[in-house]
Amino acid sequence: MSRFFQSKGLVLATMGVVAVASWGIAPASTAERLPSAGFRSAAKRAVPAVVSVFSSKTVPASPSGSDPFWRDFFGGDFDLPREYRQRGQGSGVVVTPDGYVLTNEHVVNGATDIRVQYGNQRPLPAKVVGVDQKTDIAVLRVEGSNMPSLPLGDSSQIDVGDIVLAIGNPFGVGETVTMGIVSAIARRGIVNPDRYEDFIQTDAAINPGNSGGALITAQGELIGINTAIISRTGGNDGIGFAIPANVARHSMEQILKHGRVLRGWLGVSIQPVDDSIAKAFGLKESRGALVGDVTPGGPADKAGIQRGDIIVELNNQAVEDAAELRLKVGMMEPNSTAVLMLFRQGRERTVSVKLGELPDQSPRPASGSTGGQGVEGIRLTDLTPQAAQDAGLPRGTAGAFVDRVDPDSAASNAGLRAGDIILEVDHRKVTSAGDARAALRANAQKSVILLIHRSGGTLYVVIEPQ
Repeated sequence: MSRFFQSKGLVLATMGVVAVASWGIAPASTAERLPSAGFRSAAKRAVPAVVSVFSSKTVPASPSGSDPFWRDFFGGDFDLPREYRQRGQGSGVVVTPDGYVLTNEHVVNGATDIRVQYGNQRPLPAKVVGVDQKTDIAVLRVEGSNMPSLPLGDSSQIDVGDIVLAIGNPFGVGETVTMGIVSAIARRGIVNPDRYEDFIQTDAAINPGNSGGALITAQGELIGINTAIISRTGGNDGIGFAIPANVARHSMEQILKHGRVLRGWLGVSIQPVDDSIAKAFGLKESRGALVGDVTPGGPADKAGIQRGDIIVELNNQAVEDAAELRLKVGMMEPNSTAVLMLFRQGRERTVSVKLGELPDQSPRPASGSTGGQGVEGIRLTDLTPQAAQDAGLPRGTAGAFVDRVDPDSAASNAGLRAGDIILEVDHRKVTSAGDARAALRANAQKSVILLIHRSGGTLYVVIEPQ
């Protein structure tokens, strides 16, 4: 099974050295062997600005030295340390001559000592200016002036097929340049769906230790910060990801201006629009972001946005999916205005929303009740006042609690889960399990839209007839 590896620390591997045999072919002249200078100029421009980042922190030792078992095992006078220094290694890019460095947040997470090293020079102490966990970006500062640096470029100009170079310190072997192409752009939900991801995917070799290093164009422009790989082996399998320079720039500017990243907040819960939802809501294309819930008193609520609206444009630009809308709104300033085009009940309408500031939100788990009867692979019970309170619903909320979902049912295929609370069937409120069962049976031969409450918010599920 594939696993994600973020290059934090040194991964040990057995590596062999293979000699290339000569087959008696006469060597060509330098001009014939190298029809061009390749990527020398790009590498010479970028490599001096890419640094190694060394971090360390104190962590508790395991097992504890006070454990009597380990004392007996090693001898009565032996005492294991209670803590030790954990060391990590990654890469970084100096982006200004006065020593600001971009790297990954996971490279320096929790570190109490950070050092940055140019090539084989003496490591320099660095301090953390700020971090953005939601994009995995950290800004460091090294004291100095006229330092070799590489400014951030414009990542919006790249496309699939462009040649790129990855630069970093993989496995701690030293500065290394690898070549590949842009395999894909706008990869979202790859490492962590709760983060703001818009990755550039590349097949340029990225290995543990490359995290925080540079992804550059063939002209030497910095267009990404390498961050993660998908691998079956722990090393490069040809699928690596970089944070686009434009995303990194936004995080850095916010950190330098505010000490943290301020993000725009719309005040809605959104979900992707697949073919079933597009058909059920009368949308011709499977694109946009479906509003599953609206925060009472939030920016969207004040602007008149309703549950069931589909956001198809933001500031006159098409919205392809929910992840794109979330990213773009998050990169807007609080108190700025977002112009949205909505699809509602077969019509398009435009609204302007004054964005708030994204708050910290921790979803609350829902709990249920017992007993009940099943319908079409779903076991339903009445929503009790205690279950509603546990789920964070307002007092007096009525609905049907999903006690069980048959894994082979159409409901399961649609994504309905045990613990969900059904609030509406085909846009009509349900007040009990019996109400929901009757509505589901009445619509058994066609697609049915359920509004459900899950983990502190609401969303839509479309059940297709089997």
